[in-house]
Order: sequence, then structure tokens, then C-alpha cells
Amino acid sequence: YVISGGNTGIGLKVANYLMATYGVTMVALGRSSISEQELINKIIPGLRYLYSYHRVDITDFVALSTVIQSIKAEHGAIRGVIHSSGLVRDRLFIAKEATDFSTVFDVKVKGLLNLDRVTATEPLRIFVAFSSVVATWGNPGQSDYALANATMDACLDYRARLNRSGKNISIRWTLWKDGGMGLDESIQDSFSSTSGVLTDQQGLD
Repeated sequence: YVISGGNTGIGLKVANYLMATYGVTMVALGRSSISEQELINKIIPGLRYLYSYHRVDITDFVALSTVIQSIKAEHGAIRGVIHSSGLVRDRLFIAKEATDFSTVFDVKVKGLLNLDRVTATEPLRIFVAFSSVVATWGNPGQSDYALANATMDACLDYRARLNRSGKNISIRWTLWKDGGMGLDESIQDSFSSTSGVLTDQQGLD
């Protein structure tokens, strides 16, 4: 299974869970440079052999294609894609820059479309996108994030209409207590009073 953003936050938690529960080989994609020791420290003891990490910008189609080919050469067919990458640039709309929108939107939407294109002929069981309840009712300072997630949800609907292999699932998460998004206190309070905040165990269940 290929998981974008699988080296941190919710993506890493889900990768560890799937390896421990189902023995799935997880190949994580991310933009950060990570040492071998950092990887070892992130993975549940005894599961390191099921996990590998490739540094790549998923918004770069050519670079992503190259990495996917190397993954297939090493592991064979890809059976699942989980798109958990995301960024926030929180500020009120009137103060946002165009780059705030493009940065947030590209990682979510362009990243998803690129992942779909490079795995379009793979025998996938699932194609999962990690969306947000913000796509449903918004959140102060997160207009770009709301738009990106709502668009991503629509992309999954469209993917289903293209009859790509695998079940298409877009999960509109509420906030995970330790999800790693780095949101300020006021936004965390907003989630607490509306959709609630998930513990790791609740999210994984």
C-alpha cells in the first residue's frame, strides 16, 4: 500500500496500524528528508521490514511517476493508495495570499490527481483520501482548506465514475487529538465544540 504523508501525523499512525493488524507492506511518500534512525524510531518495533519511505513531492507528476515505478519494481503491484498529505495556512480570508490557496490546494487536490494517474492501471483494492469535516461546514481561517477538501471529495466521486479499480473512500475526519496538524488553540476549540476531537484509538477504529 502506498500512503502519502505516511511519515508523520495521522498517516504514520494509520501505516503502523495497518502493518500491525494486517501485515500490510506500507510505502510512505513525503517531502521531508528523514534519516534511517528517525524511521526506526517512528515504526512499531518488529515492523520495520514492512515499511519503507520515499522522499518525493507528490505534486510533481514526473517525480512521482519515477518513484511509483521503482516501488513496483521492488514490491510488485500496488494494492491500495491512501492520500493523507495535507497542509494548513490558517488566516482569515481577507488576509490570505494567493500562495496560501495554491499551497494548500496543490498538496490535497493536485497530489490526489497525480496519485490517481500513476496508479490508474493498478489492481487496487482501495483508494482512500483523508478529507475533513471542514469541507462540510467550514472553519474560521480555513477557507482554502475547506475548498481543497471539498474538491478532493468530488474527485473521489469522479474517480468512481471512471470505473477505476478499488473502492473509493473519502473520510471527512474531525480533528485527531494528536494528529500533527499543528492547529492553533482557537481552531482546536472550534472542533471540540462542534464535531468533537478523536483519540488515536477512536480514529483507528
